[in-house]
Amino acid sequence: MPERNPMDKPAQVLGAGPRLLLLHGWGLDRRILLPLARRLAARWRVRLPDLPGYGPDSPKREGRDLFELTGALAPLLGRSSVVAGWSLGVLPALGLALDCPERVRAVALLNGSPCFLERPDWPCGIAGPRLAELRSGLHVDRAAAMERFTRLCAYGSPHSSRVLRELRAALHTGPTEVLLEGLELLRMADLRPTLSRLRPPLSLLLGGRDVLVPASVSEHVLQWCPRLRTYWIERAGHVPFLTHLQAVVDWLDELRNDGD
Repeated sequence: MPERNPMDKPAQVLGAGPRLLLLHGWGLDRRILLPLARRLAARWRVRLPDLPGYGPDSPKREGRDLFELTGALAPLLGRSSVVAGWSLGVLPALGLALDCPERVRAVALLNGSPCFLERPDWPCGIAGPRLAELRSGLHVDRAAAMERFTRLCAYGSPHSSRVLRELRAALHTGPTEVLLEGLELLRMADLRPTLSRLRPPLSLLLGGRDVLVPASVSEHVLQWCPRLRTYWIERAGHVPFLTHLQAVVDWLDELRNDGD
């Protein structure tokens, strides 16, 4: 049965076992993570929500900044949850670990970063002009802009035609304003200084062929969080859960006993 959070947004629940909250990224809704959630359901109790404003079942648009977004998702945490975020989803995953450390026993970052925008001391981020180009493209021709985004997600992935079909099928179909607000969050958020305050264990999985969040992110995150555990899939792009599903499942399964 769907569970309801305070925003009247259903969170799909699958399986039984240790609690896992699974958060999707920018431009797509929870359907993109459904194959992963179904595989994990053999060993986890997975809660798979749409982020605020995303998905066909999302009548209310809230969570314009990270504080609001984290607050909206916090009721979905159980007594002891692993929180896993993909791409933009790593920001609320980290926010939940910081705000609710007593309820988060481990954090899993999948193809994400505490700071997505390139900065003078952070060369592994997305270049500002590329982010600005995507923003302006949403105003001019949203369909074309989202097609370019899906191709960046699929770049370097085996079976790219299948991956593109799955990405297109899960694209956000609601207001463009939600997408623009998400880009602003990606531009502004910088959680690097907070990493040293994280109590739960932190694990990071990256793809060797990812052009949005390069594997070099790991060495830079280590400077802020020496306890970080890093994994990578050499032949994966930005969506390893679509191309290397079992490897992602195995990575998450290692977190089952963290914090016990």
